[in-house]
Amino acid sequence: MKITNHKLKKISKKINEFIINSSYLLFDKTPRFIEDARGVRIIVYHGICDEKPHLFNSRFITAKQFELHLKLLKKYYNLISYQDLITNKLSYEKLNVLITFDDGLKNNSLLAIPLLTNYKIPAMFFVTAIQKQSLPFIFNDIIDIASYIGPKTILINKEVFYKKKINIHLRYVNKEKILLSNKYHSANYQIREQVLKQIFEKINVNEFNNYSQYCELMNEYDIRSISEHPLFKIASHGFLHSDLTSLNSQEIHEELESSKKYLSSITNESCKSIAFPYGNYNKEVLNACYNLEFKNTFKTEKHDEEKEGVTVFKRQTINPFISPILQMYYLAKNNYE
Repeated sequence: MKITNHKLKKISKKINEFIINSSYLLFDKTPRFIEDARGVRIIVYHGICDEKPHLFNSRFITAKQFELHLKLLKKYYNLISYQDLITNKLSYEKLNVLITFDDGLKNNSLLAIPLLTNYKIPAMFFVTAIQKQSLPFIFNDIIDIASYIGPKTILINKEVFYKKKINIHLRYVNKEKILLSNKYHSANYQIREQVLKQIFEKINVNEFNNYSQYCELMNEYDIRSISEHPLFKIASHGFLHSDLTSLNSQEIHEELESSKKYLSSITNESCKSIAFPYGNYNKEVLNACYNLEFKNTFKTEKHDEEKEGVTVFKRQTINPFISPILQMYYLAKNNYE
């Protein structure tokens, strides 16, 4: 049987990961690559839960896992604040790491904040204003939970979606194999809200409430309290968590302006930073950021658009399926290759 270069690369990667894990667990040996890394990395977390982090999606880790991350991050790297990043107050002796959280989930304030405070580690939280809406949930979070607890088939806007296991998670797909979440990814908030209303008509709300830790959002009190803490920074994740690249120029401006005004009314500070929802942006988005004085922006996808007067920082989303020491290793590498 012929082994392709792709397979050889995967095998080599698995062997390397096994060596790193074994050396660390058995001999407390740190990969030299971690100790030698320099520069700046920005790491992205989403949800923190008590247990079952992979129940609905791949965006959660447990509080226990998160604490292990924090211990290693503090051991090996120089942990910086948002202010350190933008003022270039960085170490030249260690890799500098900024911790960020997207989506503004309530579990961040309940589970992550106490650990960050205990270890005196700064972090940045990108939040939306969805908690002010009639259905105060991030669209994809509800689709994920509904795919787990909902019926085998579900009728949305007169179209049938059925459950299908994709990788390790159940997902609703239509007859063309299009995911329900992808079908309405670029729809405006009003349409997505109508989809959510139809979903809530078809699932057991009491059962759904059992999983509130995976979808409940911070309220204004939470946001204000975090903004007042000297270790933490609140910034924008859009007003309604819309994919900004799916909007026209006027809609982008309105989305960003609404977000800026909303957060400023809570924190009493001018909001000048945004993490693009879904990591997506383009020239029109950067133009709107410039016009509204969002000077520092954060991406996760591989885009290379630039705009004079607007800084775009690259971020690396955590991999919840690897060990903490491997997360440190790939953070140093700045990729998962």
